[in-house]
Amino acid sequence: MTPHGYSDFLVALSIPLLSPELDWQMIWKLFSPVPVSDAPFSLESAYRSYINYGSLASAEAGRMRRSHARLGRSDLRLSAAIGEGKAERDAFFSPILEYMLSANQRAQKARVLLPGCGLGRLAWDLSEKGFDVYALELSYFQTLALRFLSDPTATSQPDQHSIHPYAYWFSHQKDNNNLFRSVSFPDVVPRFEEGKFTLIEEDFLRHSPPWSKQGQSFWDATSQSGDGYDYIVTLFFIDTSLNIFSTLHKIYALLKPGGIWINLGPLLWTGNAQAKLELSLTGKSEYTADREAMMRWIYKAEFWVAEKPQ
Repeated sequence: MTPHGYSDFLVALSIPLLSPELDWQMIWKLFSPVPVSDAPFSLESAYRSYINYGSLASAEAGRMRRSHARLGRSDLRLSAAIGEGKAERDAFFSPILEYMLSANQRAQKARVLLPGCGLGRLAWDLSEKGFDVYALELSYFQTLALRFLSDPTATSQPDQHSIHPYAYWFSHQKDNNNLFRSVSFPDVVPRFEEGKFTLIEEDFLRHSPPWSKQGQSFWDATSQSGDGYDYIVTLFFIDTSLNIFSTLHKIYALLKPGGIWINLGPLLWTGNAQAKLELSLTGKSEYTADREAMMRWIYKAEFWVAEKPQ
């Protein structure tokens, strides 16, 4: 084994000590001699991005400091932004939670699928309300961060970590106090109980319920047997579809008869002419907003509830 290969081997051995959430199969993918995947959401791409983030961020911060020095900006002060994200969560999550808690006359263990769950905050909130949640996410950029937050060895208390999310966006800022303010996270410490939260790392269109039989098609496992999901919740998700018909068909097939589809989000369709069809729809909502900036993104998001026929 070459010195370089030996060092990679030692790093691989140390990763489980840092985060027990990473299993050996994932580690083997990272260090196997098979050509590295360039897929945008792959584990390899996410790992490379995270492992290089420190050096890239330090280099960028150095360039910014040199730029500020040339401009004569001094006495920059950092200020803490408390509760960043809460207003957005209240706006996005409340309609979904209120409907599900008021309409859920079924067993509290109703099965809920959240495709495109991201960092899993809504999924965690629903699991805390007693639902049996299946959080599905394709991007390892999201799921590695989710594992980091849910790992007791990495995150043990609220507001343990901090970032400066606005430091890279100079435009529309009134002063440097806003530009360099920090944000602490998480506001809660997520812990996922077995039987209440299941993380599924795969493409939504390839998903079959975990309880379906080996080799059984998703259509047989749900529509015909009636053993599908009680709820499918799509939050800022359906406009990621390259083919909205495939997404709608999949939602229908995965729901049990009488199951409910809940949607909230805009229609920011994938660019570069990749989307095969773009639906047109007409409250307003913010997304990753900077409350102190001079410009804010406002989406005209749609909220609806649809029920699959019995």
